[in-house]
Order: sequence, then C-alpha cells, then structure tokens
Amino acid sequence: MSKRFSLSAIGHDQPGIVSAVTEILFQSGCNIEDSAMTILWGQFAMLLVVTPNDSTDLDRLRSEFARVSQELHLQLSLSELEEARKPEPKEAGVPYVVSVYGADHPGIVSRTTGYLAERQINITDLSTRVIQAKGPVYIMLLEVEAPRALTEQQIKEELFALSQELKVDISVRRLESELL
Repeated sequence: MSKRFSLSAIGHDQPGIVSAVTEILFQSGCNIEDSAMTILWGQFAMLLVVTPNDSTDLDRLRSEFARVSQELHLQLSLSELEEARKPEPKEAGVPYVVSVYGADHPGIVSRTTGYLAERQINITDLSTRVIQAKGPVYIMLLEVEAPRALTEQQIKEELFALSQELKVDISVRRLESELL
C-alpha cells in the first residue's frame, strides 16, 4: 500500500482516544504526517494524514479501528487519499492573524469569511468560542494567508468597515513565520 490516507475520529471527549488511535497506527507501521485535534462542546474531533509502510494491512487496520470505535463510542473514518503527495506549493502569501470579538449574533463567521474569500485570502486555521461576560461574547481567531498584492493597511481598513457593520471589533496583525 503506497498511498496516504486520512483518518477522522469524532466522539464524546474522554481520556485515551488519541492513545488508542495512535497505538493502532504505530503497531501497523504507520507514520502520522499531519494532524489537527480539538474539543468542541464536549465532542472530540481528530483529523490525521497518515502514511502506511509497505506491510500495512488496510483490512486489519479497519478491523482494529472498528474495535476501538465500538469501545470508545467514536465515529471513525479511514479513507485513501487520491494524491500520494502534498499539492505543489503555490506562491506563498503573507500570513496574518485576524481576531474578531463582539456580542454573539448570527452572521459573524459568514460575513468575515466571505470578505476573506472575495479577496482570495486563504484561511489556514479558524477557531471560535462563546464566552460569558456581561452577556455572550463571540471570539473568532483566524490564521490567514493573503495575496502579496494586498497590503496590511488595505486589509485593516476594509475589515474595520466590516467591523462597523457587524458591530464587533476586528484586528489584524502580521504573523511572524514559525515552524508550526
């Protein structure tokens, strides 16, 4: 088996999910190349990109995941990826962090991400939370990659106009390049 595959797991958060899933991968000779894991409202979600070795038995892997899925009450999905390599890199954009804070109401995510999409600004990470202060406060943090043709000032000015419409605070700052 030479292709990479994706593995997703969703279920009620509990200790041991990551350990159980990664132990199966390790015992099967698989390498985890990329991962994202989070907890949302008590639900654990994991997405992995995994490379098997030449002796990995996909049927055995599916059987082991079915067992763990039943034991831990998880929805597990294992899918072969079409491409055996990452997509060819395109011209690197400029990385920014966009922060949105305000009273919770419908449309914040849709309008903000719509603005970004219209300007070909790619979202590389997005997380949201509602916290309780004097009322529900919505927080959205985005890591984005903007085309080099857009200046930081242009992005800030246009997002300021959007923040006025949405009645939220939106800030933008350049993200320094890091390893992760």
